Amino acid sequence: MSTPETTPFAIIIRDGSGKFLDSVIVSNAQPVRWSLGSSSSSFVLVDAIDLQLPVKNKGLVLSGTHNFYVNFRFYSSSGWHAADLTCKGRSALGTEFRIAHLYQSQNANGRSNFVGVLATEDSTLVTLSEFEPDIVLNIAGILTPT
Repeated sequence: MSTPETTPFAIIIRDGSGKFLDSVIVSNAQPVRWSLGSSSSSFVLVDAIDLQLPVKNKGLVLSGTHNFYVNFRFYSSSGWHAADLTCKGRSALGTEFRIAHLYQSQNANGRSNFVGVLATEDSTLVTLSEFEPDIVLNIAGILTPT
């Protein structure tokens, strides 16, 4: 987490259900690194059986009194896999979005792309559409052609 602000301020970190997790202090001279942990049950990973289903305790919501930036960097302990996610902040509070991914063949030896959606209000209906014909989705642990 980083900010252009010279005066330090607190960033509150909550999980997707709103449960308080931590508070950190950030300024332009004091960026913060916050560990997501090293287990598969972290705030940003779900088990295959929970894919495409609403979950309450996943995702992170960060808030502060001033503008700040968040960039998530993930890497596996094997050193062979990594991911990077830049957060959109208030600009992500919209109703229509587009995603783009590199093409991965169906026989990609378990390699894949993903998109995460975090609704900010209860009872929100999320619709994903306009997939290419050969896309395969993992819904609750079952591979399903679109």
